[in-house]
Amino acid sequence: TRSSAYGGNILYEGNATVDEGEPFTISCFLTLFDPVQWEKDGKVIVSEPGPTSAYTFHEESVDGKVMASLVVKKASPQHSGSYRCNTLSTESHQIYVISAASELTPNRDYDGYKVLNYAEPLVLTCNESNPSPDFVMKWLKNGKPIHTSEGERPNIVIKNTSLTINRAMDDDVANYTCQLVNVKANNSVVASADFWVVGKPFVKIQETVTVIEEEKLKLECIVLGKPAPTVEWRVGNRTYDQSDGRVKLSTDPNKGIKNNILELEPVQMSDRGEIVCSGHNVATTIFDPN
Repeated sequence: TRSSAYGGNILYEGNATVDEGEPFTISCFLTLFDPVQWEKDGKVIVSEPGPTSAYTFHEESVDGKVMASLVVKKASPQHSGSYRCNTLSTESHQIYVISAASELTPNRDYDGYKVLNYAEPLVLTCNESNPSPDFVMKWLKNGKPIHTSEGERPNIVIKNTSLTINRAMDDDVANYTCQLVNVKANNSVVASADFWVVGKPFVKIQETVTVIEEEKLKLECIVLGKPAPTVEWRVGNRTYDQSDGRVKLSTDPNKGIKNNILELEPVQMSDRGEIVCSGHNVATTIFDPN
């Protein structure tokens, strides 16, 4: 974009914003009696021939006035600032260099997923390919802004390019977004990346149980996990994901976890040993695709 501004008898023309790596020119129109002295942010600019990022200056007469121009062939972030061509003028020309787009690399576990382990820290990180002091990282949970919070729950720490939930639980399962915004360009979003956080199943079962032969054994597998897991049971050397023979699997309607109840009837002496339950959802598929 280009802008014009008057400062007393001085008119400025030129870019207001420019992309990093692109050229830009600022021109000012003075009377024949106005001395030309270019400054940036109150400091005199010295022309240094050679590098493409150096400033060059031109002067020419146009309709009885002096047109003084400052030219940069390749803009970089340090060229952002306030310019003026006459030290006696209070008016200046502001230019902002928009940094090159930065890509984000999220620390996902697989595809778009990040796995949450219950009661353990959950750390989401988005590394920048092109860091800039003009960029700020913002975080969203299900589309709503997240901020650092203290206390036992939730305990969220946002630092640099990472978000940490110190003791992750079920209600932390959600869609998270990291956004890189340019604070000098109306908080425009430069880059973003998404995480779909899923909870790895956490299971618990009664450690020991005594039952009389020929009677019924009933066990509940207590499971945490989002999305809701399904349960498998191992009795002896065999694994069950559905009822079969003496093994009956059912779902507690109050908890909605498929196959979380096992009934074994009648119990036989050969059933002595270990009975194991395990929970499965997309989180376990990520780490054990087979």
